[in-house]
Amino acid sequence: MSTPRPPLPTRHSRSRPPRRAGRTRGLVAATVLVALALTACETPGTTQPSEVRDPTPQSIVPANWGANLQPRDVDLLYLPGGWTGCPGRLTFNDPCGGSQTLDIYPATRGTARGTLVWLHGGGFIAGEKYPLEELGPIKRLTHLGWSVVSAGYRKTDGPGGAFPAAAQDAAAALRWVRTNGPAFGLDTRRLVVGGYSSGGTLAGLMGTTANSGDPRFAGVPPLSGWVSLGGILDFTAGPGSQFWAMAWGLSPSQQEAGSPVTWWDPADPQGWLIHGDLDTLVDYDGTTRLMERAGSSGRVRRDTVDRFSDGTFMTEIARRHRIGVAMNSDALVEWLAALPTLERHAHPVGNVDVVRPAGANTVRVAGWTLDPDTPEPIDVHVYVDGRFTTSAPAQTTRGDVGRAYPLHGVTHGFSLTLDGLDPGNREICVYAINAAMGTFNPQLGCRSVTVTSG
Repeated sequence: MSTPRPPLPTRHSRSRPPRRAGRTRGLVAATVLVALALTACETPGTTQPSEVRDPTPQSIVPANWGANLQPRDVDLLYLPGGWTGCPGRLTFNDPCGGSQTLDIYPATRGTARGTLVWLHGGGFIAGEKYPLEELGPIKRLTHLGWSVVSAGYRKTDGPGGAFPAAAQDAAAALRWVRTNGPAFGLDTRRLVVGGYSSGGTLAGLMGTTANSGDPRFAGVPPLSGWVSLGGILDFTAGPGSQFWAMAWGLSPSQQEAGSPVTWWDPADPQGWLIHGDLDTLVDYDGTTRLMERAGSSGRVRRDTVDRFSDGTFMTEIARRHRIGVAMNSDALVEWLAALPTLERHAHPVGNVDVVRPAGANTVRVAGWTLDPDTPEPIDVHVYVDGRFTTSAPAQTTRGDVGRAYPLHGVTHGFSLTLDGLDPGNREICVYAINAAMGTFNPQLGCRSVTVTSG
């Protein structure tokens, strides 16, 4: 990269869903099966902003599209020493507590668009990252320039699997893709997270908590957008949502913290909601509450699965908690293609910790920096009173940095001694030199220091 310059001075109508026919009870595993058979009343329509247009019958992508599609890379750990669960391909109800691994389905056709990290469903108690069953519209993205990464996460029968473990795993998977994805041929200029059911909840949390400052959600990388397919967006939205709160181990006082609607603000990346209007397993009202919170911002859009563009209603099963039976796939593809790239989020981060005299005509400068797009050390450039003075790699050991950025390691500190400086008040500025994606070399800090001659 070039040497940095010193800074200059100075639809459609929708309504709230009807009340649910009844509260499900009993064991969680049984509830998953029973809830699919429950019924609900039809929802009358009222005007709502940001509703996605209804699809034509001809545009529906079959749920079994790409049934034979296989991942190229399988069971990659996204956390060093992470939880691997059971070996081999597993069933929906495997007893292994999930895993901290991922599979990569690379884009095979079309112009490179970006990468979608997909999080499976299963109510935080079941589910598996392989296969992407009944997710034909998601798998079809590999023929439209998108790579798809299917990530596992710890479930509640795994080690420490209660809230917020799954959310922290989702954040770690996204960090891995952002840092290591290019080495696996992934285009990470656009990075989108999506998920079904409980995975849709996690995708919503990834999209809304990065700027929350809550330590439970620390480490979520910059995202271009997020997609929730039948996700629980508000654990207080109704009996179904509250049941899944218990499944995730959310106490009553934690239900708001686990709800994406709690964290949404206009600075979040754009969101896309897909939900059946007759869903009795996850309360549709959660989408309504998030839409109301987003208001007319246009930052969140909702695809309500209920009818076709000619006004005819879809099958009842498509309007329930089925995975990808009747979403408007064409509208989703258009939205994904219009999402912003992440170059502006790809600049190095760091800090100048020390600028102080270290003897006659000498100043010590120390701090840390790293580029989010590579685990390798990057260079820093030092300016004195606006003039380039020296450069060095940020490669000394900083355990605190390694703990904060576990995928990048500990070798990102710098410590330089500036000799032969003229006595008097001097301004020392340090810049990090971008190494990958990104457009400029950010200033890590400037400090004034008095240089002595003896």
